[in-house]
Amino acid sequence: MSRSITVRCHPDTLTSITKVTRGSDGGGDRAELELRAGRIYVRAEHSTTCEVSFTNGVVRICDGLVGVYDWGRVDALRGSAFVTLSGQSQPTKVPQGYSFDPASGKIYSLSFFLNRND
Repeated sequence: MSRSITVRCHPDTLTSITKVTRGSDGGGDRAELELRAGRIYVRAEHSTTCEVSFTNGVVRICDGLVGVYDWGRVDALRGSAFVTLSGQSQPTKVPQGYSFDPASGKIYSLSFFLNRND
């Protein structure tokens, strides 16, 4: 998967690659990861897809740059992501510049997190 999907792991992160599918000419590449602990950033380009499962759900990333935390927070830095929590029938779209909070199920602007003092 040269350059179509890139994963960056923070220190103390534990993740596993569960499935990799290569499309023809780099189009349609797909990867599935399991994030067990920590935080990762995933960049999926063009027609590639990366699914990251975490403690209480899964996030699907297509053509974007997304941060995923093991407890379910999802930050869409570029492009968008779709989060489905356990027991949820429809995914929640996280647009560029927003973050998904799994505790409330709400979408917040990333500037909300940057301006907090806790």
